[in-house]
Amino acid sequence: MKYFNLHANCIPVLGAKNAIICDVFRERYVQVPLEVAALFKKDHAISLLQEDADILELARVLEQDDWGHYTDNPELFPPISLTYDYAGKISNCIIDIQDELAYPIKSLVAQLNELGCSGVQIRFFSVVDVSYINDIVNSFTDSDIRFIELALQYDAIQYKKDRLTDKLFHHYRLKNVYFFSSPFDDVVVFNKEASRHVVKAIYSTASFGSENDCGNISEHNFNVNLQHFTEAHNFNSCLNCKLSVDKYGDIGNCPSMKQRFGNINTVDLKDALSEPSFWVYPKIKKDEVSVCKDCEYRYICVDCRAFIQNGYDPYSKPAKCRYNPYEGEWE
Repeated sequence: MKYFNLHANCIPVLGAKNAIICDVFRERYVQVPLEVAALFKKDHAISLLQEDADILELARVLEQDDWGHYTDNPELFPPISLTYDYAGKISNCIIDIQDELAYPIKSLVAQLNELGCSGVQIRFFSVVDVSYINDIVNSFTDSDIRFIELALQYDAIQYKKDRLTDKLFHHYRLKNVYFFSSPFDDVVVFNKEASRHVVKAIYSTASFGSENDCGNISEHNFNVNLQHFTEAHNFNSCLNCKLSVDKYGDIGNCPSMKQRFGNINTVDLKDALSEPSFWVYPKIKKDEVSVCKDCEYRYICVDCRAFIQNGYDPYSKPAKCRYNPYEGEWE
């Protein structure tokens, strides 16, 4: 075998100092030397004829962990296409709620359904009764929306395990429930035995009391999957096909961004999306963002256009990112 060829789903990404290979099917990544990644980037395979001891050893390790295979004909194993498409107009929506709804939830759900939305994240910025949350989630019963995430303020009394299990975790659309300002960090998995449905309760000591607490960039937010990877190649990984309805009912790309496109009480979502300016930021991809374009994590990382280092430059690096790709270190 003259070559070591990466599997089609394993894509090299080069940064200024370091490089990684992303397995977008198994949702994992591995760091590799920059010069080797450059060889993979060119042909998706490296020659073993040069008998470089380091390359031979790396090929052995990658083959052992099923990142690729040996072959005489690497041209028969090209990488997968990195094109991205979504059948609907909107894929995800953030819905913010303060103490009570400032807009009709059923009308909002119907409009999201019409736009082809597949997932929503509902964020509560105050402690509310579990029964009220249950009523909100019930509003999605007759929709085609596939999954729901909840972001809640931790409360040991209101959100007891038995109350959550009895009143909330039976919803098959419910995927993750985040509890912020928790006294501990933990992940608890709830299984519904009959259907094997799983809900993750994610407890975090981080504070999240308003839309201004958003935009943090860290390794914990990496998404190594085909949809996110291809979307980040072609569009903004945070804003493409996304919209938000803030706690006042105002429509935007994101609740943390200042620009608004009307209020849900008086403007239909489809009319807000018809504004050309709505699609400006969703087109800014990581390959165009300052510093991010030189980062090896750019296709698996999230982005933020609301909080940036230079408010006058829409292509500025996210202000809440502490990674330096030129040094290869987190600050």
